[in-house]
Amino acid sequence: MSVIDEYLATLPEPQRATLAALCETLRELLPGAEERLSYRMPCFAVRGKAVAGFDGFTQHCSYFPHSGSVLATVGELPAWVDAQGGTLRFPIGRRLPKSLVKRLIRVRLDEISAVRNGKRVEFFDDGTVKAEGPVKDGLLHGTWSWYRRDGSPVRTVRYRMGEPVAPPSGPAKPAGARRAGLAEPSGPAKPGRATGPVMLAGGNPQIAKGDGDEPVQAYLDALDGWKHDVVAGLDELIVRAVPGVRKAVRWNSPFYGTETGGWFLGLHCLTRYVKVTFFAGTSLVPVPPVASKTAGTRCVHLGDQDRPDDAQLLAWVRQAAALPGWTGF
Repeated sequence: MSVIDEYLATLPEPQRATLAALCETLRELLPGAEERLSYRMPCFAVRGKAVAGFDGFTQHCSYFPHSGSVLATVGELPAWVDAQGGTLRFPIGRRLPKSLVKRLIRVRLDEISAVRNGKRVEFFDDGTVKAEGPVKDGLLHGTWSWYRRDGSPVRTVRYRMGEPVAPPSGPAKPAGARRAGLAEPSGPAKPGRATGPVMLAGGNPQIAKGDGDEPVQAYLDALDGWKHDVVAGLDELIVRAVPGVRKAVRWNSPFYGTETGGWFLGLHCLTRYVKVTFFAGTSLVPVPPVASKTAGTRCVHLGDQDRPDDAQLLAWVRQAAALPGWTGF
């Protein structure tokens, strides 16, 4: 029994049956995905990146694409679902169409592939690796490898700033492979381009300043592994706790606030933990545990092995949102 099966067993009916059906759809569409809990919610991950998740609530069930931009770009949605930010809510007892889940997965996989500097991975629809290699300033730069759906190698090409510098090596491409979706060139390759943020010291992404959910989701999408899970969970918790929450990115950090009260919380990734800053932290009950050099501010540090107290975080967020916030920008 997987960790997700164990989680489903704890849910009441009919939420359990509704989400069990969604779980089977995800297993069919992502047969090689890692099954785990992300912020105590079921999650399917590919190459360490969360692709799809779900959870059950009293009045509805939710699908999480682990990105705030997927739902805005996936196309038409059924009239009976409610899409807000990075959450797709649907009625208990109603099954999400397989075709919709497949589209959601495809958009998320394409987002994960959007890397400008570092390692880029391209995926088939089922989450298996199609191609991988390094990019620099949006150009293929280094050794790239292409694969068939079964994982067997097709060829390897070495690039320098988008231009091949060595002839392709590896097995010849079988007949019909191009029709199957392997789009790598058999001759000289055209420069490849990708997009994505630069990673700064401590694993914190460099994100252009901006207002709204989009820059915050760009920050989240740039993260890997446990840092992604922590920030995604916090973002979802804050959205649930503060309806209509205001979002922005400044100084490569997400900020959360209200329209009238200023900014009450900020996030920043460091090497060993995600720093959660409450700007009016000394007024919270209980006071968050980590002191700050800034008067009135307190912090929480969430590391890889920490198990966040969701109830306490939720209480702090709600308290902080009701207090006068920081108005530094």
